Amino acid sequence: MTTSFRKRYLLLAADGELSSADEKQLSRLLEQRHGRFSLIRVRGSGDHFIVKTDWKSAAEMRESFSEVEIGGKRVRSVLTSGCIGKLKKRVRERAASADAKVSQ
Repeated sequence: MTTSFRKRYLLLAADGELSSADEKQLSRLLEQRHGRFSLIRVRGSGDHFIVKTDWKSAAEMRESFSEVEIGGKRVRSVLTSGCIGKLKKRVRERAASADAKVSQ
């Protein structure tokens, strides 16, 4: 049995922390371009968001978010997956590597 809505998750990363107004602007932009989705802020990170959508929209979003600016910060797609845990792990790994660079 096939289904038209196979969930996919897309990780978006901004160059800096997005305010709540920027997050709303991002959400409106996604809605205008792609319709059906859920925007999830990654806990502990103001610059990473996960978009829950279907497989078709995920591919379109990944292409369209190569160069998007929200609130003066560049937002880009990083990774697509069928598992939200994989994307959250990627954010934790990036935060850990950034902390290691700062402490050196």
